[in-house]
Amino acid sequence: MKKRYINNLIVFSLLISLLIISLCLLYSCDLSKNQNNQNNTIIENNTNTGDSGNNGSNTDIGDETGNETDNGFIVSYSVDRNVGGKIVGKRSQTINWGDDAETVVAVADEDYIFVGWSDLSFEAARQDKEIERNFEYVAYFQPISKIFRYDYGELYSGSKHGSVTLNRDNLDHVEFDVPQMNGYVFLGWYADKNFRVKITDENGRLMLGFYTFDLDTEVIYARWKQNGMDEKPIYRVLTVFVDEVEAQLQPTYNLDEPYISVSYKMSVIEQRLFALITTGVCDYLNNLFDGEVKFEFDNYYTTRPINENSFESGNNSGLRTYSLQANRINEVQGLLENYRSVMTLFSMNDWDRVLHNVGGSSTAKYGMSHIEEELMGYIINYEPLQDVFNDLKKDRNDIKWLQSLDSYLHEFIHTIEQKYYFDEIYEYHEALDYYLNKGGYGTLDISALYLLNQAEINGKFVGIPKSYWEDGDPHM
Repeated sequence: MKKRYINNLIVFSLLISLLIISLCLLYSCDLSKNQNNQNNTIIENNTNTGDSGNNGSNTDIGDETGNETDNGFIVSYSVDRNVGGKIVGKRSQTINWGDDAETVVAVADEDYIFVGWSDLSFEAARQDKEIERNFEYVAYFQPISKIFRYDYGELYSGSKHGSVTLNRDNLDHVEFDVPQMNGYVFLGWYADKNFRVKITDENGRLMLGFYTFDLDTEVIYARWKQNGMDEKPIYRVLTVFVDEVEAQLQPTYNLDEPYISVSYKMSVIEQRLFALITTGVCDYLNNLFDGEVKFEFDNYYTTRPINENSFESGNNSGLRTYSLQANRINEVQGLLENYRSVMTLFSMNDWDRVLHNVGGSSTAKYGMSHIEEELMGYIINYEPLQDVFNDLKKDRNDIKWLQSLDSYLHEFIHTIEQKYYFDEIYEYHEALDYYLNKGGYGTLDISALYLLNQAEINGKFVGIPKSYWEDGDPHM
């Protein structure tokens, strides 16, 4: 195992710990666990928190780029990658404090569609009001249809199809080729030769939904596995990204309380940001285990709106809080049995925390996180999400990346811990408390030690049993 790898993280994860401790003063962490039932839910908070003061639809959650110039604030509008459309109106405006910007409109080119702005808004026309800081807004466009050429690999000699065309208006009916080759098993189509971004499963089922139109490739690659080939066990993790929510949810247990209409659509920058995070978590775990366990992470983006029937609610500190686990999403049924841990990321546009008051929750195998809590810190500080994405892509030692890693790992560990009965495993939260009180360790260090079963407490090593990674799930 990589003890040296763990030690290298201490300085950075100490920063995360200080952040978590300070935030917990504002946002308490509640853990509800039945000691005798591994399927009970852990409900808890995320480390990236704050009070937004808006409902997620106000353009004031836009992107800050600096302070007022001598002539006023600068508000600018641009097109992502300069592809797919244009900005009609003044792309750069100098505005006096408190004045309104002029209206601009994002207009798609022929064969493209406008898919939103970088501040999570979806209205093509916008007039930003009462300017009090510099802003930069990015407009995103995607093609209506996209053609991918098949690359079957050098060993394949069977019948071939030249390409497959995806149309966003008929995405449920796209048919990918499912090739066969003697002595090999087809594992799916990928967006890269290194088989990191899975586009379809082995049955040709599309995994990436509308995010497929954002892929920067024109070729998809067949992945094969030779029959009878021995390899180390692979721990497969699926992250389900909920692309759209249309639901009626009641904020309290008072039946006379009116329902709240929830309407959410995942933006392009959210798609990119969280796809980058799951890839980074996979790399982190593979480095941590140093070949003793191999991790593979796949993503699934839903294409059908989620309604209230998929939500569950629980009581946290007397308040009603909603959760959404993958095993309650009809669209992903038939995929879940192929993975040992399944995470769900979703939003209710609940920036005021009317429908939730926790950052995430977990049961055996299934974990979830609220996107609002993942992004809240950036939103309330007017930090451009496009800049956050660029920072995460550029530097995995950046505090933003370490915070995202810490958040994901926290719920991921619970999906494993909850598979055990109470007396079979030392609780993860207790291990966190022990080491944080001891001092000298950050939460990432503690999580790594717990995953490796190297957390030493009262003379014993505790954490996820080493046998778990190869022997399979207990009691399931």
